[in-house]
Amino acid sequence: MKEKKEKNHKEYDEHVDKCAKSKKKALVAVAGVNDAATTLKNQREYQVQVTNLKNLLVTSHEQALTKRQEANKIHQNYTQMITKFEQQTTMTNEQIMESKTRISGAQEIQRIIAVRMKEVSTLISRPTVTASEKSKLTSEKSEITLKLE
Repeated sequence: MKEKKEKNHKEYDEHVDKCAKSKKKALVAVAGVNDAATTLKNQREYQVQVTNLKNLLVTSHEQALTKRQEANKIHQNYTQMITKFEQQTTMTNEQIMESKTRISGAQEIQRIIAVRMKEVSTLISRPTVTASEKSKLTSEKSEITLKLE
């Protein structure tokens, strides 16, 4: 019995040691599983954040493209308007130049008519002019006066 008692006691001690070692291994395994679970949880959270950021980036990019298209349309409209304004300016400048040319011509004609009127007045006032010449000159003077008015 004594032997059996010692044997049982020895087996018991071995079993306690074995249980303690198993307990240590189990604690290490539990810690590893907890670490793995925490890591997985963190990875999922990071993945959600990455997905959210990606979606935000895609949305921002789409908005930027939309604004760029709008800006291109506005730019095209302004370019067309500028082209029209340049054409109108060119046409207006041409019309101004034509008007200036006409005005210059009209002023020159007025000057010529005024000179002729002075000549006619001078000729009429001469005592050597005959009555028929005087009547012709008087009718020319009245025509010139009508033209000047």
